[in-house]
Amino acid sequence: MNIFFLVSFSTLINKGIIKTSGITIEALDGSFKYESNKVFKPNDFGSTNPFSDNCVLRGSSNSFKGGVANNIKTGLSNGAKKVRVFHPYSTKPLYGALLFCKKSSVAASSGPDEYSLFVPKSYIDNAIAGRVSAVYELFTNSGNGQIAWILWLSKEPI
Repeated sequence: MNIFFLVSFSTLINKGIIKTSGITIEALDGSFKYESNKVFKPNDFGSTNPFSDNCVLRGSSNSFKGGVANNIKTGLSNGAKKVRVFHPYSTKPLYGALLFCKKSSVAASSGPDEYSLFVPKSYIDNAIAGRVSAVYELFTNSGNGQIAWILWLSKEPI
């Protein structure tokens, strides 16, 4: 008789880097400051568990169902930190929230082993124009929509 166990686990990613030049992301509570092209540790996030398990684009009521841009409050309730984002396109910073996610067993064999944050100018321009932008990276493109990280951007404090 064969017995099989299905094990679901989450892998923590222990480093990240902002790949877009001229970007600095700092927590409003002062717990971290991440700068372009400098490796950071998400453990510096200022929380005992800075990684969320609840990071899918669509699915159950506990997910980011309904679209990520409309769910800053959902992100904050799942561990996102309020941030200030400095960028080279204006002297005024943007505001937002940053969330790091655990890598699920589905994504464990694919996707990044570090968080690579890219903040395209078009998303910054949308935030400057008064719209909320949501920039994110997926662990895998297999259709499960699991987010590696998400950064919401806004002209006004969230």
